[in-house]
Amino acid sequence: MLTRRPNFFCQSSFCLLARTFQAAETCLKVGLVHEIGWLASFRLRKYLGRMADMMIFLIKTLKSGLIAGGLLAAFVCQVAQSAAGTVDWQKDLMTVAERQRDVSGKLLPLQSYDETIKRGMSFMLDDHLSWFKAADTLVDENGTTQMPWVYYSNVQHNGAPFPRAVDRFTSYPAFHHALNIKTFLGYWKYADDQRALEEAVKLADWDIAHSTPSEWAYGSMPYSTFEHKKPGGFRDGSGIMPDKAAILSLAYLDLYDATGKARFLKAAEAIAETLSQRQRANGTWPFRVDPKTEQVVEEYTSSVIYAVMLFERLDKLNNNNAYKTNRDKTWVWLLNGPIKTKEFRGFYEDIPPSPKGRTNYDCLDTIRYLLANRTNENGYLEMAKDLNVWIEKTFLDKIRGFEPAEGIREQLQCNVVMGIHSLNWASMLFELAEATGDEQMRERAIQTANYTTYYLQPDNRIVVGFTYKQFWYSCHVGVILYLFDFVDDLPEALGDLDTQAPATISFSLKTDRAQSDGRILSQLEGGINQAGALRMNGSTLQLWNGTTWLTAVDGLSDQGVRQHVALVFEADGSARAYLNGEQGSTIRSSFDFKGVQAGLAAPFLGQYGTPFVGALDDFCITNRALTAKEIKDIK
Repeated sequence: MLTRRPNFFCQSSFCLLARTFQAAETCLKVGLVHEIGWLASFRLRKYLGRMADMMIFLIKTLKSGLIAGGLLAAFVCQVAQSAAGTVDWQKDLMTVAERQRDVSGKLLPLQSYDETIKRGMSFMLDDHLSWFKAADTLVDENGTTQMPWVYYSNVQHNGAPFPRAVDRFTSYPAFHHALNIKTFLGYWKYADDQRALEEAVKLADWDIAHSTPSEWAYGSMPYSTFEHKKPGGFRDGSGIMPDKAAILSLAYLDLYDATGKARFLKAAEAIAETLSQRQRANGTWPFRVDPKTEQVVEEYTSSVIYAVMLFERLDKLNNNNAYKTNRDKTWVWLLNGPIKTKEFRGFYEDIPPSPKGRTNYDCLDTIRYLLANRTNENGYLEMAKDLNVWIEKTFLDKIRGFEPAEGIREQLQCNVVMGIHSLNWASMLFELAEATGDEQMRERAIQTANYTTYYLQPDNRIVVGFTYKQFWYSCHVGVILYLFDFVDDLPEALGDLDTQAPATISFSLKTDRAQSDGRILSQLEGGINQAGALRMNGSTLQLWNGTTWLTAVDGLSDQGVRQHVALVFEADGSARAYLNGEQGSTIRSSFDFKGVQAGLAAPFLGQYGTPFVGALDDFCITNRALTAKEIKDIK
């Protein structure tokens, strides 16, 4: 499990501690890693104690990144409600907040990604049953009260089930529970909240207990639909969706990794075994099939990438090639089929069959797979780019009032922009931007991520969309799930540091990129006459003194060498610079980050300069001038 323990402490100081997670390691490391800089989504906590100096800890766990109609089936997409018992949700339960923008007009988050995640999870973990208004319907066959998302996919915005909707008491365990499990696990790692892990375990145990009998043709498979607390029903009828079983099995493996509990590995292996036995000659499975009789309920689905992932993951885990032939057959079909033809359809449980229907969910994960497995020779990057062009052409909307943010519609048969799908696309787009080096693409992803923060309501619900009358649990947790990708990659404002000279800034940096204007510490607002901004320019660390850039340190490396830097600002307007504990030049500059918002690895005003690219560790601002000996001690 990822911990949250700082590995650096500034006694009697005002510290900014930033953390990052390096995927190649098994531990957390303070700083930014990989190839692209910018610290993200800090939590700001003030401590006032017996020490004379005030301290602010900014604790962050992240990877690297930049800061930063149709075939609508109305009765499925949004069930018309006119019966008694429905609420006036648009009047009382939907808030569209005033948009926040930077000086260039770009959309800012309504609240930080961190706050969005934490409030959204509070909605799920903190006395959720007091919000849900039909707790008596949640008692299972053993007399245990389950959580609403076990049996309900959607309810009204006030927590009451719809009185007459066709899907009023329907859930989609295999897919939606997988989203829940992955979100709970993500939050457990992110916030070290044991309750989230417990909920993930409980939900997985329920799914395992309510799988198909092992002796059936499609045995040990989770049901893709439950209706009135019974397996099957609604669009599935007597069928299940094999692709959703693969999705849930990947969540089981995540739980196995987190807990070491063998039952989750066993459940995933049982699903893989069934899929391998029932795989057709062309590498596919039916979209819906009766698990006992093998009668096909609905034929076509493009959603086979999850079986590819499952087979690969189990073979890697077990250090063998037991499923390689199965994996290869499916992947060849996908390469020669939907990746070329763009016939991505057959995904959602509540949608009737249509050869004209198109979806994007499994296409997005196919793009991610292509990006993760690309080489200079296999052409996967070009395939990924081509698929994204198709997605944007088919599903993308400009969001009026939230420009320049863009949104993604769920599918052609429910042709509505939704937060979960917009953020799913934006998360993929961020990966694609990293693969291609396309900065404009990266900024588009950020704008869409910022847009989805407005879906968080005052009571901590995350809504499907501002004009959507149903609250869906999957759309709530899905936004949180994909925001984790942006919290890992995107920093946000540090807030008002409320600090002037005397002060000390110290940090370590490491980069393998030559930089001409790599901003390390900047104002996000205010005028140009406040001193203290820092940037890397070639081999130098330069300091803005309120009028011009001065060289504070010379000798910085762009060869991946870790170096420690300190700047000590005296009350008389002088500044002493240190490199690796050794004192260098003394220059004339004060430090004034009081009354303005600051950003780490952020351009001035969010637009001047470029983000520092590399790792920033142990970043600390102390509200006094440290001595040369103290600088050596923290080097």
